[in-house]
Amino acid sequence: MSAKRSEKIIRKIAQSGKIANGYIFAGGDSQTKLDGFYLLASALNCSATELKPCNKCKNCEKIAKKIDPNVTLISKSGNSIKIDQIRELKEYARYGSINEGWMVVGINDAETMTIEASNSFLKLLEEPPQRVVFVLITEKENILPKTIYSRCQKVLFEDTTQELTDEALTSTKRLQEVLEKKPFDYIAASSILSTEEDIKRSLANLFTLFAKEKKVKESKAILEILAGLNRNANTKLSIDKLCFKLWKEN
Repeated sequence: MSAKRSEKIIRKIAQSGKIANGYIFAGGDSQTKLDGFYLLASALNCSATELKPCNKCKNCEKIAKKIDPNVTLISKSGNSIKIDQIRELKEYARYGSINEGWMVVGINDAETMTIEASNSFLKLLEEPPQRVVFVLITEKENILPKTIYSRCQKVLFEDTTQELTDEALTSTKRLQEVLEKKPFDYIAASSILSTEEDIKRSLANLFTLFAKEKKVKESKAILEILAGLNRNANTKLSIDKLCFKLWKEN
């Protein structure tokens, strides 16, 4: 499903009035699932009377700023989510929402819960507080205990980088043509890459295109640069490095 389709599904969940105590957000990329978590929280707590979330009311604004006490995201401590974190969660969720809305709790990297943490969380699902929704965000849903999996509804996301819009595809193919042109024009390639508004997204799209065409060397070069950019590497130096690698391949 595209980002827009997953957004529609989450809105429908909120509008249905039949809210499950637990959801599993699986598939796709991490950021898309996190965005889905906050979208669900906003849709459940929005004070608008029509389309929710409105992204304008006080509830929506607090959730967007991540200052709403009813919405919390738990992340792993070290390599796992530990029993003490779930105990704190139980205490936090004990009395449910602090107002008439919903308490929405996200557990990121849910597959990393220790056995003790999983067993403790299972009790929360078996006897959930009123008006509390748990969202398990996972990259490896098959690792989740079956006892937890069976008590949650799954929302499956797809990798948005694999579904390029016409505009993105045109931009990506333009980049591809320049990077594959022989003899390789280092200056032109660097110039075009430098003018891309979202260089990470452009490179991710380009990686997808090269990978589909089984161009291993080009794909690997782009993947290495993306990894550096995700670690806040200098963008201009990263572009120059990529162009140099592609020049060597040509």
